[in-house]
Amino acid sequence: WQKKLAKKAAVSASSCIAVSPSLGHLLSERLGIDNTHWKWIPNVVADRFIEPVSINKLDRPLRFLNLALMTENKGQLDLINAFSTFLKLNVDAELWLAGDGPIRNQLEEKAKDLGIADKMKFIGLVEPSNVPELLENVDVMVVSSHYETFGVVAAEALMAGLPVIATRCGGPECIVEAGDGVLVPPKCPEELGKAMKTLSLNLDNYDPVAISKRAKSRFSKEAVANMLTMEYEKVLASDCFDDRSF
Repeated sequence: WQKKLAKKAAVSASSCIAVSPSLGHLLSERLGIDNTHWKWIPNVVADRFIEPVSINKLDRPLRFLNLALMTENKGQLDLINAFSTFLKLNVDAELWLAGDGPIRNQLEEKAKDLGIADKMKFIGLVEPSNVPELLENVDVMVVSSHYETFGVVAAEALMAGLPVIATRCGGPECIVEAGDGVLVPPKCPEELGKAMKTLSLNLDNYDPVAISKRAKSRFSKEAVANMLTMEYEKVLASDCFDDRSF
């Protein structure tokens, strides 16, 4: 009954909004409606990420960060395997995993089995207000998920001026643009490892100010409010709205 109700609402609406093109496609598929019916308007990124962070790089390893619930869907096992391969290049690097969840113990055991536990840091849960400080101490955000409807962590990292490695898992494709980082296939540790190598060799080519400026133009509350306002104005001015009875 919920699916029928959702389909009726979507078909009857003058405009339907999804936070990513892939989510719009999925909803169209599940509800059996035309995919072009959906408008992409992203989620808002919090004000605390408006300005790029000042990254502390003095005398420390290159740091990759994954910030997510620790579940199979978030792909941290793939990420640990990728990082293990990356370390074989004899690079001075660390992988930080922030968050908690049902597979945390499994991830910690995996790091030990691969002999890389000393190169990894399990931070635990991080309060949203403390995320900007965390980002000041890392160099690259990695989103290794198997599926995301949006991927707010990737958008937050870009707002903070960090380059992003992300899987093409639904949401990140509309977040990570040219100059923002690298996109790789999901469930593919080998490609994740290659992306880590690419970022490590080209990190200086990523301009944090430019990354932050592009992200702000898409994900700040002003940007999203403008997109929503334009869509509402378009609907209110349309003939189909005038003819609709309520």
